[in-house]
Amino acid sequence: MRTVFDVELRPPLARLRITGELDLASHERLVETTAWLRRHGCSEVELDLAGVAFIDASTLRVLHREQMRLMLTGGRLRVVAASAYHQVVSRLAGYPGLMAPPDRPGGATDLPRRRLRVAR
Repeated sequence: MRTVFDVELRPPLARLRITGELDLASHERLVETTAWLRRHGCSEVELDLAGVAFIDASTLRVLHREQMRLMLTGGRLRVVAASAYHQVVSRLAGYPGLMAPPDRPGGATDLPRRRLRVAR
């Protein structure tokens, strides 16, 4: 599956929409894109990940590092929309700060729900 990075730039704000798969094949491109945003003076980054069909832990680490770097310099990286897949993986991998807010489309309220039965 092809990964598409769509950037809307209005420094200091950048809106980055990513669709497709975020894995080792797209890792370098994500790193380059975040560096490009920094060079263009973007200290506020809004991520739309509603079209993400797959994301791996290394990509979550890249996003988390960029989130922390921006926070330390007074900026912010926030996920404004995310696919259910992204939400589940972020929660399971321990990156709650990379989840979309529950009150937005693609937010936590869109997560698939299932009951777990525990055998005793």
